[in-house]
Amino acid sequence: MGFAFLVAVISLAALPDSQLLSADSDTPATLGKELRHAVREKDFPKASKLVAQLAEQRTPRAFREMLDHGILETVPELEVQIREVLWKALEEARADVAKFILRQCSKSRNYRARVFLLEIIGDWPVTSATLNVLHVAVGDSRTPVAFTAIRLIRKLKQEESIAPMIDHLSRLEETGRRSRLYFDIVDFLKAMTDKDLKTADDWKNWNTGGKKRAKKKRKKKRRRPRTVVKSDFFSIPVNSDRVLFVIDVSASMSVRDPEELPKKSGKTRTLTKEELEKPPEPPPLERERLARVKKELMAVIRSLPEKTRFSVVSFDHETTRWGGKNSLQKAEKKTKVEAIQWVAALQAKGATRTDRALESGLNLSDVDTIFLLTDGRPKDVSNRNLSVEAILERTKHVNRFRCCRINTISFSHVRDSEMRHFLTALAEQNDGRLHSLP
Repeated sequence: MGFAFLVAVISLAALPDSQLLSADSDTPATLGKELRHAVREKDFPKASKLVAQLAEQRTPRAFREMLDHGILETVPELEVQIREVLWKALEEARADVAKFILRQCSKSRNYRARVFLLEIIGDWPVTSATLNVLHVAVGDSRTPVAFTAIRLIRKLKQEESIAPMIDHLSRLEETGRRSRLYFDIVDFLKAMTDKDLKTADDWKNWNTGGKKRAKKKRKKKRRRPRTVVKSDFFSIPVNSDRVLFVIDVSASMSVRDPEELPKKSGKTRTLTKEELEKPPEPPPLERERLARVKKELMAVIRSLPEKTRFSVVSFDHETTRWGGKNSLQKAEKKTKVEAIQWVAALQAKGATRTDRALESGLNLSDVDTIFLLTDGRPKDVSNRNLSVEAILERTKHVNRFRCCRINTISFSHVRDSEMRHFLTALAEQNDGRLHSLP
């Protein structure tokens, strides 16, 4: 598709807007209403037929009806079908479709469609047109759209994105929040410039070549410090002010791990009678998994700035939210004291219902970053293994248009390959990081 697609994108600027809807009629609108009704009634076979009929219309209006009513969290099959329709139109080198997609990344009434379309152009050859759409989308009022845009910008690593991201950083500084988006932009700038500057003004001075002038000014003027949430939670940066900690408290979390990992099998020697009869020294209490987690989590909670909103979920065979609250709480002094007391009282028991814990976390509408800490493979109440692939697929479906970042943390002493695969895949598919505790 490469050459034909490039021709379509290059032709965008020469195509008058009046040509975009030249074939428009009432038919796409009628089909769109029927599609909306079919989706509401969960008549997915009918919905699929209506998408096919809209595809036959071959007009931007028909495509818009697809996006408005077909891109929904409940119908991933329609999303796949609509993606195929748009790619087929692009393969025909239709510049009007390419222009339509670029415009709808910011104009579509359906924010899910904006996320969907951004991911499509993220697979296109990099051009100024596609980069400009991504730059604009970082300022979208819906955070899933902004998160998708900055993720793609970080992936593409284009110098052309530096100045627009500095501008976005400046606007975010004015709000006084140090949100996940703020930190994602800072991480992009650091990676692109190999610099760690403190404010948007510092980045602007550096980017415009005023490095010497900026140094002179900084000698006379106090630098505004960058407010941070906490350096890390077990080596993963807590770069968000809307954060949830999901903590495994199943029975295995009472295990005390030795300081060193068990060595791989190799040459061995015969133990003496005295060595065989001597009971091994148990690891100290501070090596208990839950004790280590509680200590680290309480330290993080103490350090949270007041503008941060947070919560904690513990899980074994049941899921419990701190205080039974269904939303994130402001990190005021009294609130943090209550949360710390709650964490300190956690006890290890039961099985590992990771699936329910993840769903409980993703049901909190205002969370954008989750830290999942667990030491075992997901199990049911009878301690039988659950399908990790099914949990990954379900989480992907629930988080599709939430774009919540999920970081995963476990223990190096746990050698369960299935659990390691699960935590690695969970972090990768949800823009997170994986860390294994020694």
